[in-house]
Amino acid sequence: MNTTNTKTTDKQLKALVTGATGFLGQHLCQQLLQQGWQVFALCRNAAKAAALPEDVHIIMGDILSVDKLQGLIPDDLDVLFHTAASTNTWFKNNAMQTETNLLGTQNMLDIAVKHNVKRFVHISSVVVFGIHTQLKNIEETMQKAGADSFINYVRTKTASEKQVLECSKLDAVVVNPTHIIGPGDRHNWARLIKMIAGQKLPSIPNGAGSFVDVRDVAAGIIGAYHHGAMGENYLLGGTDLNFKQFVYKVAAKLNVKPTKLQLPTGLLMLLARIKNLLSTVTNNEPDITPESVTLISDLYGCDASKARKELNYQTRDFEATIDETIAFLKDENII
Repeated sequence: MNTTNTKTTDKQLKALVTGATGFLGQHLCQQLLQQGWQVFALCRNAAKAAALPEDVHIIMGDILSVDKLQGLIPDDLDVLFHTAASTNTWFKNNAMQTETNLLGTQNMLDIAVKHNVKRFVHISSVVVFGIHTQLKNIEETMQKAGADSFINYVRTKTASEKQVLECSKLDAVVVNPTHIIGPGDRHNWARLIKMIAGQKLPSIPNGAGSFVDVRDVAAGIIGAYHHGAMGENYLLGGTDLNFKQFVYKVAAKLNVKPTKLQLPTGLLMLLARIKNLLSTVTNNEPDITPESVTLISDLYGCDASKARKELNYQTRDFEATIDETIAFLKDENII
């Protein structure tokens, strides 16, 4: 089969998007519509689905219940964009997360094969390359050390990506975004920005990573459909920063004084383990877990040159991303 795909056609392209009501999924649907695509969104929550643009064709269903999707999936799809995944970091939700990330992905692969979908674009994560205690610049040729992680999210994202790449019946390509931020975020990095705004951030995380605008990631995903090479990974990173730099940048834009406290990772881990133990009694998800502490202590930068070269991937000025994210959070009265 071909090693590089360039999708060009005069007909209206047709896509199915899973996870369409999520932060990234919404932006992906919007960009596809703006480019003239016909967009089908697989949604399990009717209230969230109602917030999607009216031109999106809603398919009510669940990636774990494919038998109920019989007759609802179009037969002439150009691509299935699989963004749906569980990002849970609490051990009590691991079983459901495993089912969502593994069985859910396999179900979507089976649907794509059954309906002769021309291309499968899988949205994975940078975490498949593992967690690093020393600063590491991530590139696609590195070993996918996430398979050995104690973090269920990392293991299942690594395993689901493996499922996709080993599916010989599909033309599949994988993208690996880094830390996604931008307008529309209410739950992810918005929580950190809200704590900074309220001067309630107890400690600056010790990690470093690559921060990228959600709109650039969505554009990169579409680029992967048009130009990605079958069976290849593409890192979608942006601006490399440690968390102290990120916190101080946001605080300056909010005109608030940032905390200077940066507790050692070992102390944060001890606190997380205590809270994790208490959660077995209260059955309430703790605000930090050993998994979440490990993730925010990861030390990496990202080399996105492969995506820039092959997908025409571009990233905007990160200062503008922060400004527009803060403006969104203020408009929504989140901060």
